[in-house]
Amino acid sequence: MLILYCNNKYKAMTKVPLTIRIEESEMKILKAFCDQTGRTQTDVLREAIRKLKIKPC
Repeated sequence: MLILYCNNKYKAMTKVPLTIRIEESEMKILKAFCDQTGRTQTDVLREAIRKLKIKPC
């Protein structure tokens, strides 16, 4: 389970759990990247989420 932080207008930085299912090959890539960079899986995935761009409605 990953714990990510969600910023909402009522509470800043509320922790919410996130569970994802990924292929074994994707997990190997994530683990290798984390080992090479010394970062946690949560940190890497949190950064990836922050880089997502949302199209305006």
